[in-house]
Amino acid sequence: MKRQYWLIGILSVLLCVTAWMIVWLYGGHKDETWISRSAAAKMSVLAKEGPDGIATDSLEEGQAWYSPYIERSEECFGLGPESGETVDLWAMEPLTYGEAKKIAGAFEVQTEFLSFSFDAGETRPIPASQWFELYDLIAARSGHVKKQELLILGTSSNVEGLSSWQCLTQEGLFSFVGLSLDSYMDTCVFAYVCGGEIGGINGVCPKTVQVNNVWITSGDQDQMTVFINGYYRVFELDRILTEPVEKVMADMTFEDRELSKITLKPTVIKGTILSVDDESIDIENYGKVATTEDFIVLNMEQGITCQGRDSLSAGSMYTEFVVEDQKICAALIRASSQEETIRVLLSCDGYTGYIHSGVTLTSSVPFWTVCQGERREYQAGEMLTIDLSALAGQPSMTVFTSATAGTIEILSLNRSQGHPRYRGALEIIADDQGLVLVNELLMEDYLYGVIPSEMPASYEMEALKTQAVCARSFAAASIQNPRFPQWDADVDDSMATQVYNNADEDSRTCQAVDETAGQALVWEGEPVQAYFYSTSSGSSSDPEDVWISGNGVPYIHGRLQILGEEERDLSSEDVFKSFIDDYASKDYFEKDISWFRWETTLSSVNIRESVDKSLLTRIRTVPSQILVMDEGGSFVEKEISTVGDIIDLYVRERSESGVIKSMVIEGTEAVILVQGEYNIRLLLAPLESLVLCHDGTDAGTMTMLPSGYFYIEAQGDQIYTLRGGGYGHGTGMSQNGVLMLANRGLDCYEILHFYFEDVAIENLREP
Repeated sequence: MKRQYWLIGILSVLLCVTAWMIVWLYGGHKDETWISRSAAAKMSVLAKEGPDGIATDSLEEGQAWYSPYIERSEECFGLGPESGETVDLWAMEPLTYGEAKKIAGAFEVQTEFLSFSFDAGETRPIPASQWFELYDLIAARSGHVKKQELLILGTSSNVEGLSSWQCLTQEGLFSFVGLSLDSYMDTCVFAYVCGGEIGGINGVCPKTVQVNNVWITSGDQDQMTVFINGYYRVFELDRILTEPVEKVMADMTFEDRELSKITLKPTVIKGTILSVDDESIDIENYGKVATTEDFIVLNMEQGITCQGRDSLSAGSMYTEFVVEDQKICAALIRASSQEETIRVLLSCDGYTGYIHSGVTLTSSVPFWTVCQGERREYQAGEMLTIDLSALAGQPSMTVFTSATAGTIEILSLNRSQGHPRYRGALEIIADDQGLVLVNELLMEDYLYGVIPSEMPASYEMEALKTQAVCARSFAAASIQNPRFPQWDADVDDSMATQVYNNADEDSRTCQAVDETAGQALVWEGEPVQAYFYSTSSGSSSDPEDVWISGNGVPYIHGRLQILGEEERDLSSEDVFKSFIDDYASKDYFEKDISWFRWETTLSSVNIRESVDKSLLTRIRTVPSQILVMDEGGSFVEKEISTVGDIIDLYVRERSESGVIKSMVIEGTEAVILVQGEYNIRLLLAPLESLVLCHDGTDAGTMTMLPSGYFYIEAQGDQIYTLRGGGYGHGTGMSQNGVLMLANRGLDCYEILHFYFEDVAIENLREP
């Protein structure tokens, strides 16, 4: 029993001695943290030599970040590992009072102003609070270091594009070699800054910080993506936003180490820049408007980039201005020149023509009209109805909206999504028969409306990007050679050029446009006519075989739609029939698409109805392509409206690609030669007959045949079955082919080069 008490006594003494040694060693600072020698070396060297003293970006592979600082610390302060002591171990241990005293001496700091004494013990660690008290004096004497309040907004852990030692703050980018900042995310800290380098962090700054003029690309109750000082950051939200937002300027407020408030700035004005100075911008229809102290310029042409005030130029028509308290806080450069806009002719309901009896419109934001220099303003949601008499003899009127996200909704028009909404401006032009509507907008905004109307938004992203490049190429070529010069319009909104705004914009299709911004197919320095269609038959055609133009296109050649196979000759009826019927064993990459094969059965009565419906109109439109047999058996140009009852019809010429170039329709009153796949498809339209796809899909009746790739099989009793493949004209790019190639792993550029040979892909915005 006595032996046990003796052991307990010995242990008690040892514990007391250990506790006394800890108190002596650490000075009784039981709740203190310490500063490592490596951190102190970095801060001291920065204060001694400034931002250019150490080049940490040139470290050798495997070399620790602190190595150059410790090396300079030995030279400047005589501080470094003793002989036989490893640098790594020495660097990680706490800085001592004795070492801090040496550093203070090197800067000739007046230590009498300190709240502590270095006499506490030369080998004892100095608490971080006392080190920072000393360092405040060092920084004051140095002149290289300043103490700043920085809000930590991002590191490489949550901001793409930052390197491992970079952080994003409300003041821009900083390096923070050797520090750990993720625990300070969305927190304002006291930072010692030397040039662009954070030397150390001296705790949290308990204040509210506001970050002004950030661009919200999208946001809802749960999440928000923001462009801040040149970088994107995703914030997780807790219902700070009450409703979804996108493409809007805002201020963000941070307190208690989190984002606490978002203040939107939705007011945007637009107008031609007349002049720019250091304090204001003179804008047409607004006069001189002052800019705020934190005014920023964002270029929105290709993604988003930060620019200076000098990037704003007089005469620019496509810059928008965010207004706060009657001052401009941001300029948004949407385009740098007029060449980046496109004018789109808007069709009537059902795409039946271009002359409108009148137009009724509204907008979700304030809007105005300009007619012969007279401006009239309207409130958001206000309806405006215009007919020919409203123009009062003036040639045109233009409608503008006041905000970036503002659109003009035309209530008198109907599309598949309902009443269409248009970005940009709407010009209403007087015509003898009524009104003509032309939507003028930026090229990229136009493509936001084209891609979801031409290709399902659910398609693979590489397919959507392919469509975006193709559509941009077609539009750019059309701007150089406008399709509707009588109304100064480049394209229309129908299948005659590219379908536009028949479906609502979609985030995925907008992403495809953004990720290919400015990119187009170019041949010999000029954008190409990048033709596209829905689905191939397994074979595509040269443009001259489709449109009977006689003019070849050097970058588009017909080919089999099988990877690695190109050559084929489908010009004979027997070979073509086998091509249509015997496809299952071939690796056509579209053969699982519904429209890859189809058939329809027409009676002679059905055919006469279709021919009579369109014959005279097509003869008058393209008289050289629909010819009538004369008494001598020659085909000549002549206007007729019927061929009578159908006696026979047959293919006269088929191209090597399989598309019908010409066919003969014999009737009781006339025999006609029909040339060109469009005319053939229209005159044999299955107006009263169902079209059945090879997968069993019933496509119903149609106003024209799906394609010109078909053969005719007489069934007797004046019944004809047409069996064919594909949907569309069949030259250029197949949209469903694009999908299938994307599914096979090809990217958009590989796909484009499959369809368009020897073209370059260039950015039209770059000089």
